[in-house]
Amino acid sequence: MKRRHLFSVVVLAVAVFLGSGFSAHPLLGETEAAWTDSEYVTGPISTGTWTTSGYGRSTSGKGTATGGLITLGGNLGGSLIEHPTVQTQLAPGKTTGTVSLADNSGVLLGLPALSRTGSAVQCAAYLVGASASTPCGAAGSDADAETTSTLGLQLNLLSVLGITLIPADAITSTSVKTNARCASTSAATDQPTGTVKVGGAAVAIPAVGANGSATSTSPTTATFVMANVPLLARVEARFSNIKVTSTRAASGSAPFVASSAVSVSFTVEAVTVALSILGEGLVTVILGSTNISVNLSAAQCGLDSSPPVTPLSLVTGQAARVAEPTSTTSTDVPLSTTPPTGTTTPEPSTPESTTPEPTTGEPTKTSAPTATTTSTATTTTAAAATTMPTSPPLTTSTQVDPSGTVIHGPVDSSISAFTTDDGLTCEVAPDADYASEVAVECSDGTTGTVPGSELGPKPTVPGESLLIPLTRDHVTEVVTLESATRT
Repeated sequence: MKRRHLFSVVVLAVAVFLGSGFSAHPLLGETEAAWTDSEYVTGPISTGTWTTSGYGRSTSGKGTATGGLITLGGNLGGSLIEHPTVQTQLAPGKTTGTVSLADNSGVLLGLPALSRTGSAVQCAAYLVGASASTPCGAAGSDADAETTSTLGLQLNLLSVLGITLIPADAITSTSVKTNARCASTSAATDQPTGTVKVGGAAVAIPAVGANGSATSTSPTTATFVMANVPLLARVEARFSNIKVTSTRAASGSAPFVASSAVSVSFTVEAVTVALSILGEGLVTVILGSTNISVNLSAAQCGLDSSPPVTPLSLVTGQAARVAEPTSTTSTDVPLSTTPPTGTTTPEPSTPESTTPEPTTGEPTKTSAPTATTTSTATTTTAAAATTMPTSPPLTTSTQVDPSGTVIHGPVDSSISAFTTDDGLTCEVAPDADYASEVAVECSDGTTGTVPGSELGPKPTVPGESLLIPLTRDHVTEVVTLESATRT
């Protein structure tokens, strides 16, 4: 039986082989098949984001001036425009170059003016989708910006046909550098660098933490001799309330944004000092107090966000503010030496001694010799003197004002409105949730956010100044509250 089965298999195999080799129609051949069933493919899925928007922004030069009879930037309104360099997702890549900051059109016939000189090397980059481009700074950034500016601001007290006759160097800054870099997982800035002089006096750019603001500590006053006629008169530009502020901010979570800025502010007035063989005589104010603020250098970047549509704001606390009236008098002070024209001498930081002037109704101011005296108390000849205490210099953004924050309302309520020490008033949105970030609207037309926990109910100590982080235009600043209302 087994042999019969085996023989059948062999015969069938031989028949198939012969048929496939000799037949015109092979038994085995190609054919077409229709595929109608669905096919399902699976694979691993991971989480992540793809940045579709962002920016790098580099800028410098924005300035304002208030008070006094002065022009700035050729405008009677008193403002200097900024010169931004911006790169966004609309044109991925990098833009870099030198921007001129010169604006001398403010030198007018017989009218005190401020003229700006200098330039800035600015770079802005947005690199998502532009692999051939490199960042402005360190490798690894998806968007970044750098600004290095050299800026001068000159006070021109008198000019004829564009020729300056009585000048003063209000600001002289060199290589003031800021940067900001943003990546898909982080944001950061570096410590600002550079040199700044106000009225010829060097003012250090203060070091600041990764998120915060710091203000220079000294000097807070300086004097620049604009013109000198021996035994007749001397013209001086006197600077006070000098502040150089550096601000840095970088977010720790998406959307990643970063910013860094350096600005300077001060008050300046011009006076004439009568001279004689007996020394200094009457001091006459010829240009009243003018408050000036200038943004020297700033850089910003952001991912999954858009650049600010408004010009970069000056650092909170540095906006030009109206100066309080200054009590000034005239006294006879012995003169030992007279600084040559164009030299600078820091004014003493001790309180000024003042007395009422019995013979003139025009306010004048005591001028103590700065080259040889060490105490203003030993140089005045007035029989009775009253002292006007000067404001303590700001050391950092966490300095406490001795007068403290004036708080209205019950302590167990949240702050619904506040005013900063530079006069900015902000109100909290009526439906604010103090358990998270709360939105605020400010008197200068800007909006921002403040952590709700900073404005919530909390006990305060009499004389304590409240400091809160205020975020506007992606910049977080620590501001001091002058007053607050709890409701």
